[in-house]
Amino acid sequence: MKNLAHLTKKPRIWNINQKVKADSIFYDKEKGDGLALGHARIEDIENHIIVQGNRVVYNDLSKIATATDSAVLIQYSKTDSLFLHAQILRTMPDTSKVSVRASVLSKGSKLAASKTPARDTLAAVTPEAKALTVKALNTDSIAANALVKDSTATVKPKDARLVLAYYKVRFYRQDMQGKCDSLAYWSKDSTIQLYTAPVIWSNRNQITADYIEMINRTKDPDEVRMKENAFIIAMEEDSVRFNQIKGKNMVGFIRNNELYKIDVSGNGQSNYYAYDKKGIIGLNQAQSSNITIYMNKGKVSRIALIKSPDGELKPMAQIEEGDKRLPGFNWQQEIRPKSKTDIFRTEEKDQKTLPNKISKK
Repeated sequence: MKNLAHLTKKPRIWNINQKVKADSIFYDKEKGDGLALGHARIEDIENHIIVQGNRVVYNDLSKIATATDSAVLIQYSKTDSLFLHAQILRTMPDTSKVSVRASVLSKGSKLAASKTPARDTLAAVTPEAKALTVKALNTDSIAANALVKDSTATVKPKDARLVLAYYKVRFYRQDMQGKCDSLAYWSKDSTIQLYTAPVIWSNRNQITADYIEMINRTKDPDEVRMKENAFIIAMEEDSVRFNQIKGKNMVGFIRNNELYKIDVSGNGQSNYYAYDKKGIIGLNQAQSSNITIYMNKGKVSRIALIKSPDGELKPMAQIEEGDKRLPGFNWQQEIRPKSKTDIFRTEEKDQKTLPNKISKK
């Protein structure tokens, strides 16, 4: 059949927009179906995206693709690269309406089927499914680097895309790391959403909530929205003291790559160490229904207790062990990805064999 091709011996296919390589490639030109097996690697040159996996299924007509088996998405730039691993990486055209999507997302913290067409629901995706759908090979612009700012994060793509990462998501970049069970990215408005026990680390900071949404705007400030059981922990330089903020919901505002303000709504609590010119003077404990906290270079500079305030400054000599941790404190340093290969590590004690080499980009 003249429309069918089977390329072996590590074929390479490229054009001005993308490069594809694998141990073998099957392609049906009439249907647009393609299957890349073994060390498959697809590079979107324009968007600086690389998708790798031992199995990649794609369709040139629908612009849908799926990477499985040691799947990795790499967002590279001149300064740094982000490496993201999930059991399944999917990309597809984004046909959603931003206003409708926002109202749906506010209803829960799971990657619900209602966020994508019925045929693309999470429940329908299984490792055994041979027709796993994912966005076009040249549309894997998860722009995961936007999680904590990059100069390209707010550049709107020509073709809006939806990127989904399913199951045991872990990502690493030099200035930021994270994990969750599933992740969604909409290129239309640069929104990134993390579902099911998400954790984000940056330097000595840790952010957790039932659901985290990160919005990168064309102009500052960017926003980090934490819904239900929001908790921020900042480890002090001595590595034994922790500043903490918790509440039902929080919104963090980022300007020039730094968190400068945090709004806490509902059951607000904060623990932070206070200093004067001579050094640390005590532990400031505050409670209020709503709290606004202002930051300067990673440290609390001012705090406003907006409703039903209560607080005190405890001198160092009066601080008891139970005062040092807010309820729900959980410093999860042991599961933090340490490198681009550590994104494949499972949280179980049993070690997992790492996949073959990933890109050095």
